[in-house]
Amino acid sequence: MNDSAGTPEKRYPAIKTWAGHLSSLRVRLLLLVILASVPGLILTVYSAAEQRRSAEEEVMETALRLVRLATANQDQLVEGARQLLVALAALPAVQYQDSQSCNSFLEDLLAQYPLYANIWVVDALDQPGDIFCSGIPHTERVNVASASSFRLFLMSHRGLSGTRKSSTKKRTAGIVPEANIQRQP
Repeated sequence: MNDSAGTPEKRYPAIKTWAGHLSSLRVRLLLLVILASVPGLILTVYSAAEQRRSAEEEVMETALRLVRLATANQDQLVEGARQLLVALAALPAVQYQDSQSCNSFLEDLLAQYPLYANIWVVDALDQPGDIFCSGIPHTERVNVASASSFRLFLMSHRGLSGTRKSSTKKRTAGIVPEANIQRQP
């Protein structure tokens, strides 16, 4: 039998080297410090992940609150426009298509509602799409029959209208507001 192959230290010299290092007090203290700091390191990583998740959740909640606020604001704007249109549709100047009185009234009204770029009253029956009065008066004939908002008004029948009886037929005037994007007060 070969002596050099018999003992583990001789067969595996690395074991002897590590065993010698582990017997050192300095190495044992270093390993103890490393082992003692591992739970703290794990806790720090977990804490950071939890804070990140919490921050992401807070951002999502804030975004959702902002969306709800914007939606509520938009709903109020739509309801305000609807109420304005109901009131305008009931005006005799609109129902009887008195352009001069209607233009004057809408011009004054537009000054009080800077949210709108313009407010039009549009003939939806005799000359569909013809604007017969406007908050910003036009010098020439304007027809919005090809405008998507007017077509949607006619297709949906959800738009607001004022009616008057004219001999044998009904006249309907639709009122189309424009959202203010570039108008300066």
